[in-house]
Amino acid sequence: MLVKFADLVGILERAGVERPLKDIKLLVCSVCGCSYGDLLGLPSVLVSDSDFMRIKGLVQRRCTGEPLTKILGAASFWEHRFLTNHSTLDPRPESEIIVETVLRYFPHRSQTLSFLDLGTGTGCLLLSCLYEYAYSNGLGIDKSEKAVQIAVKNAEDLGLLERAHFFVQDWNDSIPSCQNIIDASICSAGAVLGAVSAPIPVPVQPSACIQSLSLHSARELPAGTLKFDVVLCNPPYIQPGATLSREVLFDPPEALFGGEDGLQAYRDIFAMIPNSMVSGALLFLEIGIGQSSDVLHLIPEGVSCVEIVNDLQGIPRVMVIKKA
Repeated sequence: MLVKFADLVGILERAGVERPLKDIKLLVCSVCGCSYGDLLGLPSVLVSDSDFMRIKGLVQRRCTGEPLTKILGAASFWEHRFLTNHSTLDPRPESEIIVETVLRYFPHRSQTLSFLDLGTGTGCLLLSCLYEYAYSNGLGIDKSEKAVQIAVKNAEDLGLLERAHFFVQDWNDSIPSCQNIIDASICSAGAVLGAVSAPIPVPVQPSACIQSLSLHSARELPAGTLKFDVVLCNPPYIQPGATLSREVLFDPPEALFGGEDGLQAYRDIFAMIPNSMVSGALLFLEIGIGQSSDVLHLIPEGVSCVEIVNDLQGIPRVMVIKKA
C-alpha cells in the first residue's frame, strides 16, 4: 500500500501533535526498518499491507498524546540512545545539565569516582557519567523492577555493565552493603525477572563487583554501607493538580509527583543521603520550577548548597550540595 505522508500528517495535526511530519516519518522508519534520511524529500512510501496496519496503529497511539519515546521504546540523552518503557521517566534535555555540572566539578576524566544514582530509571544519568569517566563505577537504585531491567539493558548496550550495578530498592531503605553487591555477582538473569520480595540485584561478573568495591572511593563502613563520591538524582517534584502536557502523563506517576507540596522526595533524600556520602562528596540534585528556596530550607546540617545551576531558559534546575 502507498503511505501518503500528507494524509497521516493531517491526522496528527488534528490531534494537536507538534512536528507531525517528523513523527510520521520516524514511525514509518520504526516499522519498515529504513533510516530517516531515506525518507527525506519523499511525499509517500510503498509498504506492505501488514506494515500499513502497524503504522496506522502507531499513528493512533500518537494521536492520544503518547510520546514518540514511549511508542518507539527509546530516547536520546547525552548523545546516546537509551531504551525506555512505561515504568521509566523519559530522559529529558534539561536533565543533561546534571551531567554537564558533574563534568565541570570533576574535569579530569581519568579520575576514579564512585557514583550513586537515586531513582535511576533508564540509568541515563549514571551511565552518561560512567561513559565520561572510564575508571569509575556506580550503583543505581530504583523501586521499579521493570525500570531496573531497562537500566541493565542500557548499561549492556553502552558496554558499561562491568562498572554499573543496579538494585531494585526504594531509596528510603538503606543503601546496599558491599556484601549484597558481591552476592549480586552470582545471581542469574532470571532472578531479575522474578517476583520482587526483597531488593533484587542485577547479574554482573564477580570480578567486576569486587574490583569496583576495592576502589578507594567506595568505602565500606563497619555497618556495611557504601559511601560515594558523587550522588545523582532527578526526583519526583511535581505537585498534584499541576498542569501537565499529555505526553508527560504517560510517564509513571511515582516518577513525577512529589507529595502534596512536591517536596517529599527531597525530605526523604536529605534524611538518608548524608550517610551515603564520603567527606567532600557532592550531590547533584534536579529541582522543579520555583522550588529552589524551599529545597534550600530542607538541607540538613552537615551538608550545604554550593551552587544552583540554571538551565538554558534561566530557570534554577540543578542544586549542587556538598558534604562537609
